[in-house]
Amino acid sequence: MGVILISSKTGKPYDAGSKWISPKARKAIYERDNHCCLYCGSSKGLTLDHVIARHNGGELRAASNLITACVSCNSEKQDLTVRQYAAFRRGKYGESQAGLIPRIVAAIGHRSF
Repeated sequence: MGVILISSKTGKPYDAGSKWISPKARKAIYERDNHCCLYCGSSKGLTLDHVIARHNGGELRAASNLITACVSCNSEKQDLTVRQYAAFRRGKYGESQAGLIPRIVAAIGHRSF
């Protein structure tokens, strides 16, 4: 039988998600990002997003290349860079880029995206 990880914040089991990342690593990233989408702040339907897309050389399992994103933002971002997606959100939703980039830098510890 597998191990069931429980969120310290919600008390609910984590969705194991796909098999490309361990449930323990997924849990650590969700906790690092305070169980919120770093793009819009939602806490519903959370997934992991590659900051640098894999086809652009981004690492598959590196925590420094993964952030928490809701399904809606992750689907909307697709293969855009973070900066391209921030510009897209600014145009579509009138959001400032000022908060988005620093949130992601704070989470992953670098600006190389």
